[in-house]
Amino acid sequence: MTGYLKRNAMTRYILLWFALLAGAIVNAGIRDFTYGKLLPGNLSHQLSVFPGMAIFGLIIWRACRRWPLASKGRALGIGLLWVAMTEVFEISMIVFLQKKPVEVFIDMHRIWQGELWVLLLLWIAIAPVLFTRTDTTAAAGD
Repeated sequence: MTGYLKRNAMTRYILLWFALLAGAIVNAGIRDFTYGKLLPGNLSHQLSVFPGMAIFGLIIWRACRRWPLASKGRALGIGLLWVAMTEVFEISMIVFLQKKPVEVFIDMHRIWQGELWVLLLLWIAIAPVLFTRTDTTAAAGD
């Protein structure tokens, strides 16, 4: 595959992160307008990880079918890139926009204290690998 096509495929997957961001906004809306009204704030945030995984899974599954990647290694690279973009976005929102201390961002990652954010990050990283078919000969990503 030519360099141009590789860059084009990578650009597509970078831009696809914004679809994940839109999915996160939909997930927050679902939480805030439904079960979030019935449950304590921390519990509703913890539970929202699971519908978030479903929404992200649908977006990622569709993308992997529409624009197949040539290898699971490339898929993992895309997933890790999305995790990095997500974390940069989150720390920017928390620290710079909301003016909260960085400890708030760090606390989100304490799974041993019941925080489930890490599960969502793990899902973002591995979902492209799980949804990538390695038998595809006309893959766009490698």
